[in-house]
Amino acid sequence: MKTLDDAETGIFHAINKTSIDLFAYFDGLLAEKKFDINTYEWLLLTHILKQPGKSQKWYGDNILRDKTFVMRLVDSLEKKQLLGRKPDGKDRRRNLLYGTKAGERLIRRTLPYIREDYRFLFSDIDEKRLSITISVLQNLMAKIAKKSKDDAVQG
Repeated sequence: MKTLDDAETGIFHAINKTSIDLFAYFDGLLAEKKFDINTYEWLLLTHILKQPGKSQKWYGDNILRDKTFVMRLVDSLEKKQLLGRKPDGKDRRRNLLYGTKAGERLIRRTLPYIREDYRFLFSDIDEKRLSITISVLQNLMAKIAKKSKDDAVQG
């Protein structure tokens, strides 16, 4: 299977390289426009603003990053006064995250640039092909999650 075996053009390389390149591209865009936020911080903050009041672990699971990385992002966003932490009333060990007004303003200011470049990047990919690509990747993620869960139960 050429898509699996070829290190330069295989699926692992394509997915990894695309992810790295997208984050670098949007980091550059945010820096060029003088926004004091990187792409991972932006992604986490948008998740927090869409679904406020969840734990760091919940957001980490949703942006697919480990606990330590998310903690660094949260510390950075809090230092920039873009989010706040509130103790969980049910579990003192957990903090729930909320965006601040400054965080909301920053995301509102960045969205036009993000959307414009997003449209540019995907402009020559028709909806059907993009939909199929997303579906294939979601299928892979589901299979990996199921296999990992099955292996954990057996192990």
